[in-house]
Amino acid sequence: MARSGSTWYPDGALRGRGYALVVAILWTAGVAGAKVAPATRCAAAKLAATSRKTAAELHCHQKALLHGQPVDASCIAFASARFTAAFERAEKKGGCTVTGDAATVEAEVDAYVAELTGTLPTPTTSTVTSAETTTTTVTTSTTTTTMFCGGIAPACSGFCPGGHQCTIDPMLIVCTCN
Repeated sequence: MARSGSTWYPDGALRGRGYALVVAILWTAGVAGAKVAPATRCAAAKLAATSRKTAAELHCHQKALLHGQPVDASCIAFASARFTAAFERAEKKGGCTVTGDAATVEAEVDAYVAELTGTLPTPTTSTVTSAETTTTTVTTSTTTTTMFCGGIAPACSGFCPGGHQCTIDPMLIVCTCN
């Protein structure tokens, strides 16, 4: 019986393209099942928890913005609790090169979210009511000044005014003064 270039022989052996496919699948399974160092597994788990916390906090800010209300403290607390539990699980499994760093990483995430939400434009709403009509105006404003230092990424060596340093802006992939 022949199928797609493969032949089943009376002894039950499969030879041809099918054989190569079976060997490739078994080899891949062996590679995929290879042991990952405990320190790498721990770091990956902590990185995943950090990513989920960042996304969850930004989602809290997004919901607040869409509903025109302040950020719900319980939403942030829930994200924080899940983050802490994930870090504890990762450290409990063992193998972590650094332990007890949840608070430090969480503070970094909080600072990043605060910086990012402070950078994005936020609408302001004003309502004027008179006896005949009601007018609502939504205004969005953003003030961002980006100074390009003239350096060429990845080696920024351009000129910046005093107090600023020429660095790579990962969002723009150019050198800017910070």
